[in-house]
Amino acid sequence: MSVRRSIVLCALLILALGASPALAGRSRSAALAQERYYSSYGAPEPLRVAPPAPAPSGGSALPVVLLAAAAVGLAGAGATQVRRARGRRAAGAVS
Repeated sequence: MSVRRSIVLCALLILALGASPALAGRSRSAALAQERYYSSYGAPEPLRVAPPAPAPSGGSALPVVLLAAAAVGLAGAGATQVRRARGRRAAGAVS
C-alpha cells in the first residue's frame, strides 16, 4: 500500500469519526419525528397470519440436477477457454 493511499484512508477515517456525533443527533430527532408520525395513526391492528404453504408434492428432482450439470459444464467450458487463451498468449510471446 502506498503512503499516499494510507494518508487518504486515515483522513477519511478521521472525517467519519468526527461526523458520527453530528449524525447521531440528527438520527435521534428523526426517530422522534417518526414516532410522532406513526402515533398519529392510532392503535395498530393485529397482523393476520398467512395460511401455511402447501407441502411440496413428490415431484422429480431431475430439473434441478439438469440445471446443476449445465452450470458445471458451462463453468468447465469457460475455464478451458481461459486456459487456451493464456496458452496462446504465452506461446506468441516466446516466438
